Amino acid sequence: MTTDIYSLETLRRQVLGATREIIRQIGIRQSIVKEIALEKKRQGLPLIDRAAEARLRSDIINKCKHHGVSEGIVLRILNNLIEHAINAQSSVMDERPLSPARMNTIAKKLEMDGQQVIHLEIGEPDFGPPTKVKTTASRSIAGGASHYCHEAGIHSLREALAQHIGTSHAREVESDEVLVTLGARGAIWLSLMSALRPGDEVLLIGPSYPPYGSCIRALGGKPTFIETHAHNEWQLDVDIIEEAMNESTSLLVLNTPSNPTGHVLTRDEMQDIVAVTQERGVSVISDEVYSDFSIVPHTSILEFPGSESDYISSMSKSFGMTGFRIGYVVSSRERIKRMAQLQGMMVTCVPEFIQIAAREALSCIDERLSYKRLMKERVLASYKLLSRSKFNVGEPQSSFYLFPRIDTTIMNGDTFVMKLLERGICVTPGSAYGKRYVDHIRIAMTQPIDTIAQAINIMDEVVG
Repeated sequence: MTTDIYSLETLRRQVLGATREIIRQIGIRQSIVKEIALEKKRQGLPLIDRAAEARLRSDIINKCKHHGVSEGIVLRILNNLIEHAINAQSSVMDERPLSPARMNTIAKKLEMDGQQVIHLEIGEPDFGPPTKVKTTASRSIAGGASHYCHEAGIHSLREALAQHIGTSHAREVESDEVLVTLGARGAIWLSLMSALRPGDEVLLIGPSYPPYGSCIRALGGKPTFIETHAHNEWQLDVDIIEEAMNESTSLLVLNTPSNPTGHVLTRDEMQDIVAVTQERGVSVISDEVYSDFSIVPHTSILEFPGSESDYISSMSKSFGMTGFRIGYVVSSRERIKRMAQLQGMMVTCVPEFIQIAAREALSCIDERLSYKRLMKERVLASYKLLSRSKFNVGEPQSSFYLFPRIDTTIMNGDTFVMKLLERGICVTPGSAYGKRYVDHIRIAMTQPIDTIAQAINIMDEVVG
């Protein structure tokens, strides 16, 4: 008995010693990381070096095989170390992208100083919610619909959403497979929170909506970007997705149509994605908020019932209800239950009167179609104007954004948007969606076409 206790204590001391050595090595690594940041800054190199990460990962995988250690555990630890290095280097290099929200803040300050600004940076439609929605919201408050309700959403809205989604995508959806959330961003957060473990890797398609990466990092995950490019019309190579997967990859996030490019995944692309994710045991989050604004045929993840996926959408764009904060998720009953519990912990519920107004919105079919036609007219007219200008722009596949490219021999996108702001036009630089896209700008179709045309003329003047 004494010998057994002695042996156990000896082993525990050995574990303590090994753990202390790991901590000492982490301290050394942190010091080296800071030196790397200073050297990158001195040489004008980008913060993130995908090739260096790939070499490091490859070497670590080989070491795991050599020592018989689980790749999944070690890669999750490595992912945490890489993310810590990025955060530490970011503070040294002071790399903060000009996001839509940041551009909006700068523009609002200019307006407070008396300058007129045309806002094309925020994806907020100018048409607002249908009249029936506004009336229903106010009547609901007056009628006392201001109480706590079910954390997953009121039953009548979940039923209405299930019918709406099922009709749109020719798939039967049950109300208990639907979760009502605080906007699509709330849906994204809950979907990630319910699936991610610390150190998990999540694949994102670049250019990527910035909150994806922010949410993943906040939850202790590591975003890995698969770049697409304008020269091949933003097409997605599924083989590259498969090559990027490893033992720590748990999720793939899709956005179709894409914010910011407007690219719509084809049925073949979606089918190939579903096949490879199923084979590799990777779940899919498909953000389809802009599907109503597709110009080319749109294929939803919901059309592949065998896939392990979360479908995300909202009523912000299609119904002009950005401030109402109504989003929703369609997933398995088990995952909906888990996400509802998380939502209940965080916010209790989505306000009752807003959900009642959202239910009314689903009956506003004429307004929804009218908004869709309006946005299509704007994007096609804007595309024609940009095609005659000094910008390179692809034919739009959806109607909410255009993502034209600037000739970087003249100036990059960051410089251009600040010069443009001096002329009273606010757009978002492509670098907000990844440093590789610094030669692009995102233009939101959220103003009348005459106003957008005026802005494009000024853009042409600023490019020179």
